[in-house]
Amino acid sequence: MRQPDRHESIKGIFNVCDDSIEVVCFTDIRELETALAEDKRAPDLVLIDFNMPGLASIDAISGFMARHPEPRIAVISGYVDSQLAREVIRRGCLGFVPKSLAPTAVYHAIRLMTNGDRFLPDFLVESPGQAIQIEAPAPPPAPAGRQKHGLTRREVEVLRALASGQTNKQIARELAIEEVTVKLHLRRSYAKLSVRNRIEAVRAVFEGALN
Repeated sequence: MRQPDRHESIKGIFNVCDDSIEVVCFTDIRELETALAEDKRAPDLVLIDFNMPGLASIDAISGFMARHPEPRIAVISGYVDSQLAREVIRRGCLGFVPKSLAPTAVYHAIRLMTNGDRFLPDFLVESPGQAIQIEAPAPPPAPAGRQKHGLTRREVEVLRALASGQTNKQIARELAIEEVTVKLHLRRSYAKLSVRNRIEAVRAVFEGALN
């Protein structure tokens, strides 16, 4: 994965969450483009900072994508604006990641995009499904009573917390249960959703498994 970030914060997140993923950082757009030209292997994801030197405009992002049509491209930005986010996706970017997201939420968003899924936080969505197709990470609560896929109320709560980017320890603290109980709920939820791991479970939530 190519990740241009002067402070290497994304690299630090992956060092903690999944050090099996190679993260390469670049200081400006020229350095990034040189690396893409020299390395013929398309990276899983190019995550460009909207304010990185040589970029900082929608047209510049479009030009970059036109010059490099093969890799998946997404934008990360400290400037959070729904119109900007929707426009970069409309232009062909795979997603828009606000820097204000929790580190684990950033991690899950990037992993989803490396698998080809779109990402846009729900708080930036104005008209879901109309102008662009997006994935909203926080579906509305399921009605009381019987849950979809046979999930229990507690399993739904755990899955929602997981999709928001929380760790098992944070989920346990929030729900006032033991961490081992969180793991048990997740194991049962994976079986009911027919998924194998946390990434696939988060994707299932994004796709409406709890609606």
